[in-house]
Amino acid sequence: MEARHHKDHAIKIARERGIARGADFDQAGVPRVYLQRLLREGILQRVGRGLYKL
Repeated sequence: MEARHHKDHAIKIARERGIARGADFDQAGVPRVYLQRLLREGILQRVGRGLYKL
């Protein structure tokens, strides 16, 4: 999977679930490093341990 696909897929998961768990991204094949990038870019917010939202 290419980088852009991981990013888009992570955003889609967060949008669909409202609040997504780290395990949701793992099950979808999105590496955790992409979560860190989205957090750094301000796209995702960490709302709890292992919990993320847009």
